[in-house]
Amino acid sequence: MDKNEFNLFAALDINPIKGYTKQQVADALVARIRDLNRRINFLTAAQKADLAELKKASATLQSPQADDLLRRHANEYIVRVKAERQRQADEVLKDGAFYAPGGRIDPEVLKDLDEKYDMLSDTDILQILGVTTSTPTKPVESSLGQGEELDNTTWNRIVTHLATVGHKDLYDVLGVRSNASTQTITDAHSRLYAEWSPRINNDRKVAMVDLLGFCRTILTDETKRKQYNTSLMLQRFAPVKEKIVRLGLGATKVVLPEQHQLLFDECKAIGFTEAQAESLIAAEAQRAGVLLMPLQPVQSQLQPQPKAQPKAKPTTQQPTQPTQPTTQSQPRRRQQQSQPRRRQQQQPWQQPWQQPQPQTQQPDNRRFTSSAPDNYRQTCVLLLVLSVMCCSVFSLPVAGYALWCSYQTDKYFQDGFPALATKYSERTKTLNKWSAYLIFGTFTMMGLLTGTE
Repeated sequence: MDKNEFNLFAALDINPIKGYTKQQVADALVARIRDLNRRINFLTAAQKADLAELKKASATLQSPQADDLLRRHANEYIVRVKAERQRQADEVLKDGAFYAPGGRIDPEVLKDLDEKYDMLSDTDILQILGVTTSTPTKPVESSLGQGEELDNTTWNRIVTHLATVGHKDLYDVLGVRSNASTQTITDAHSRLYAEWSPRINNDRKVAMVDLLGFCRTILTDETKRKQYNTSLMLQRFAPVKEKIVRLGLGATKVVLPEQHQLLFDECKAIGFTEAQAESLIAAEAQRAGVLLMPLQPVQSQLQPQPKAQPKAKPTTQQPTQPTQPTTQSQPRRRQQQSQPRRRQQQQPWQQPWQQPQPQTQQPDNRRFTSSAPDNYRQTCVLLLVLSVMCCSVFSLPVAGYALWCSYQTDKYFQDGFPALATKYSERTKTLNKWSAYLIFGTFTMMGLLTGTE
């Protein structure tokens, strides 16, 4: 039956499976025709065709063929409902690997499927997939606790000043550890403030003095220090959070075990402990609405093999009685091997996930990726050598300073300050240009002096 074919019960939104009466259909039919006539000037072509069919059905209900009309449309409605139900069941079964990985389905996922497929109930979906529901997930709290973060204005000022002076955080400014005592922080602050106060005012000094003030007011207060530590850890966790959010925007909404392992390793590389990394990933996955597959232990590929038993040496003793040759060889009996019973195949999404074996990759010896600023180090070394060869007193310090800036570019990029790395990269490029001009000028002056003599 064509889905677009007119059906009286579908047009009136009446389910004949639950039961109906002739008067109920007649009343709904009159109300529907009155509503369409009121909006006759704004109806589409399909709605006008339905209006014509409804008028025909209204005329038929007044005739003796009313029962046959209702019976025929009810049967057609049941056929349409069965076809739609089968279509939804096939669609659920097709995407079962995304909904129920590992043979269990999350209650939230089951609730979403029940709302999406109106013809199927929760029990129907579980029977179609052949899975069971998992235990309800409780809200996961990250290991950072429920502490508040630092206010955005203060945090943005700190980040801006850190980019100017080239430090990672306030602890790096003072040169102390993150678990340093209040007395240690106070002593480091006093020493650095006495060192930076007499200096000439510039952007670096203003940023440094402001950061020292934040160190004094934030790191010596226990409450503000907890807020700063929370903001600092969330900043480091931002790249991992972005990847989880990207997985949540996809169609599968599942974090596979190999993806979970990569996120876990990235958190540990940043500096989180195993407990912190696991709790942060679980909390962010639940917040993003994705199903987090658990990590599976990596099984060792090196399994002990049984030792080969030494072969028995053939005996050299001769038989006591000579063997008589047989004229006809006896047929060998074939041993009937009992074939093992075939196990019932499981659906692909009911099979447990297996952790893929890690592949060894060759280390990348490049200091920068394609997105990193160029350090122009080879050019710096070449210009430094030319300055020494031509005894250029003016270009030699410029080339040396350019080489130092190239190393600063490398350092700031690896420490996580791309803005400063780009700044020093541009400075290195400018210094190399001036160094080349000075070398060219030195060669020109030497040529003029030689020609004069």
